[in-house]
Amino acid sequence: MEAEQMIEWGLVRDRAVAHMRECGHIRVSKHRPQAQFLILPSFTDSIAVDIVRSNDELAAYVTHWRLSTDIEAFATPVERLKHQTPFMPTYDTARINITHDRLNSILVQLSATQVQLSPTTNSISLDGTSYELNSGTGFTGVRLRWHNQLPEEWSFLISVVDELQEMATSTTNRAT
Repeated sequence: MEAEQMIEWGLVRDRAVAHMRECGHIRVSKHRPQAQFLILPSFTDSIAVDIVRSNDELAAYVTHWRLSTDIEAFATPVERLKHQTPFMPTYDTARINITHDRLNSILVQLSATQVQLSPTTNSISLDGTSYELNSGTGFTGVRLRWHNQLPEEWSFLISVVDELQEMATSTTNRAT
């Protein structure tokens, strides 16, 4: 990848992750975001699990940003010319088959969580996987971010994070 493509790729990556954080991959006008779990590996596809409310119904969606496919468009200047400008990231979104009670249980656990707003012992690394857990609706809420493994100080979130991770990676729930 040449310098110009590297710069553009960095902007595409930033926009793709921001789009996922904003639930741009699902119909937000119809749904109110309640919680989100993001899995952001350094070099492979990113995944979002979104729990949304529409009227009194809860639903969950899994979205994959196909980074591994999209990056090929930036391999060379000639390859880049074959793709649209501005480049539009590739997302696959599917509704997860999960009960209202299970989703409500996750939201109840998150709403009961108390987090100290102090630095954690989590180490910083350039490669690996970053995670984000967002709880709240619209413009109010809390976003927790960590890299590679959940900090010890947040170990009380292990069961919720494990459940969201299972939803994100289950072969029966994967977007295609």
